[in-house]
Amino acid sequence: MSSSVLLSIHNKWAALILSGFKDLEIRKTAPLNITFPFVVYLYETKNTGAGAIIGQCTCTDTVKIDNEIVYKAIEDRTGLT
Repeated sequence: MSSSVLLSIHNKWAALILSGFKDLEIRKTAPLNITFPFVVYLYETKNTGAGAIIGQCTCTDTVKIDNEIVYKAIEDRTGLT
C-alpha cells in the first residue's frame, strides 16, 4: 500500500510547489510511520484559494531539525520575544 498525506497550504505556496520552484516545506511536525517516497496531496485553503485538492507532489525525504537551533538562527528576524 502506498503512503500519502494531505497538506493544507495557501495558494501562493501551492503554486510555487507545483511549478517546481519551491522544493522545501518547513513544518512543525512530520508524518509518523510513513514509507518514502510518499504522495503529498495539496489542499489549497479556502480563505486564499480553491478550498479543494489542487494537485500532488512526491516527498522523498524529511529532515528533523532541533527547534531551538532554528529559533536561535532566526529570532532577530521574527519579531518574537
